[in-house]
Amino acid sequence: MLAKGTKMLQMHTLRTLNENPKLRDQMYNDRRRQFADRLKWSVSIDDKQREIDQYDNRSAFYLICTDRDGNHQGSMRMSSTNENFMIGDHFGGDFPDMVLRAASVWEVTRFCVSPELPNFAQLEIGKVVLRGVSHFALAEGIKEFVGLCYPPLLRIYRSAGCRPDHIREGIKDASLLLVRWQVCAKKLSTLYGSCSDLGKTNPTEKVAA
Repeated sequence: MLAKGTKMLQMHTLRTLNENPKLRDQMYNDRRRQFADRLKWSVSIDDKQREIDQYDNRSAFYLICTDRDGNHQGSMRMSSTNENFMIGDHFGGDFPDMVLRAASVWEVTRFCVSPELPNFAQLEIGKVVLRGVSHFALAEGIKEFVGLCYPPLLRIYRSAGCRPDHIREGIKDASLLLVRWQVCAKKLSTLYGSCSDLGKTNPTEKVAA
């Protein structure tokens, strides 16, 4: 069982992540195990068996949950829709009236939990990551998140207390869902309530330019 005080939230840019190669490679390897090995997605794998794509760049932010020893437990990547982002570049035609480019709207991708964790722990880590992302959004003036998911991931979002305001099925693939949800203090309070063992951890303290 996950004991109180054993989880830590960290916010990284690509530069600060590269200063912690152990954590960086654990995250990329867990992403490969989740998206390539288990879900069979067609994703880019480098010669070190890490899942990395063109959106792992200087514009990305990474919210990472670690254990007490600094090992990757779960993570999510965030990018402003004011710049190149995955949904706008590759899926805009599937959701023509749902994709916005605005400084206050950010894309979330690569929501990943370590496959080594038992199922109940994976759900708890998912809650922790979503709470941290929401906290970061409030601190940075982000008003809304947009992301792609399939029904199983949508169920994880909902079980973690994150209920999207808008859900749209893809034109080409009805099982592919675009979800959008607004960020507000009330919703964050709901996530806090489901992750109360984290105390007052503030992931924005880890941000570095």
